Amino acid sequence: MLPIFRRELNAYLGSPIGYVFIGMFVLISNLFFYLNNVLMASSNIVPLFMNMQMLLMLLIPLLTMRLFSEEFKQKTDQMILTAPVRLSSIVMGKFLAALCVFLIALAFTLLWVVIVAVYGSVPVRSVIGNYVAIILAASMFIAMGTFISTLTENQLIAAVLSFAVFFGLYLLDYAVFAIDIQGVKEVISWLSVYVRFTSFTRGIFFLSDSVFYLCVTAAFLFLSVRMLERKQWC
Repeated sequence: MLPIFRRELNAYLGSPIGYVFIGMFVLISNLFFYLNNVLMASSNIVPLFMNMQMLLMLLIPLLTMRLFSEEFKQKTDQMILTAPVRLSSIVMGKFLAALCVFLIALAFTLLWVVIVAVYGSVPVRSVIGNYVAIILAASMFIAMGTFISTLTENQLIAAVLSFAVFFGLYLLDYAVFAIDIQGVKEVISWLSVYVRFTSFTRGIFFLSDSVFYLCVTAAFLFLSVRMLERKQWC
């Protein structure tokens, strides 16, 4: 797994895609910080993380679209599929490399905490909850994007499909208010990844929410392995 991880991380940092993702994430996130906190003289950074989860929906497809689609297009997939490495290690290596690039971008936001601590008080519990939530959400989205990238050799199609899935999950929140059937509303509320996010932002840790994100992440990584197994035998 480590060779795959290093290979993918070098591919991100050795090409524009990694720096474009980091640059856009940092630029837009800090723009939100400037507008919501600096101009308003507010020490509340919770709204920033609510905006950040929307940012994930837009930028994660850019990060994951190349993971397997590029391999298929360049015909290098057979080389890695026939290598003496387990398919699960290949998937995990690529997933962790993409997650690492996200964490590099997220690390720049720690400057917010420093600035707020200097000029105001930092709600430690809430800040920790927000960072845990955004990492769990990003892991889930990256796992979904990884799976989608195994479906096509076209990176643009992979990015569009990923965005469509993420946007569809976002629309589930609004479907709750539009549907009157109680049982259906409960199912949709349970599936909503964005509603679960809000409890973390308040510094409230529900084990069920963490398990949900981790299970969805694991499920899509598992599906990615299964898809590679199908391609391996085609």
